[in-house]
Amino acid sequence: LRALDDMLDQLNLDPALLLRALQPLLADERTCGLAARILGRAQATDAVEALEHSLARTASLDNRIELLLALMRLGHRALGMRTLRSILIHGSAEARWRAVKALSEVATQEDTEALHDMMRLAPRTERLAIAAALYRLGDPRAYAVLARGLERLDGESPVDLVQTALDG
Repeated sequence: LRALDDMLDQLNLDPALLLRALQPLLADERTCGLAARILGRAQATDAVEALEHSLARTASLDNRIELLLALMRLGHRALGMRTLRSILIHGSAEARWRAVKALSEVATQEDTEALHDMMRLAPRTERLAIAAALYRLGDPRAYAVLARGLERLDGESPVDLVQTALDG
């Protein structure tokens, strides 16, 4: 699966064929996330129902994030944004960080208002990472938040947070 994911952009595979091959792997916690990622990247729009079914069943945070990303890539942005927002508000520190990384990976211009809403609700660490995602999208409203956040970084700041700010 990893090789297929790595080479997907170079291959011209039929999304329906991929769905038939990968759908059984969505039921396995060990392969669900990577199968979902491939289906989303391949624009397998017929996979939406299977992805939603797997999202309702999986307990793994990594799988949930990959399923949400796949659904967002397939046009179900509202569901993904709502769920990631919920994770930002109610999730553990690890879950919040994974949600922010996911947002950064798939956010587009159409998500800027939702990202601003999340940025207002998020703890400081995640707020800076969301501001960096908005910066990458070219949203000038993120500059002030990003600048204030960068001023507050110090030797005690988590390495992931510093790297996110630098990548912004």
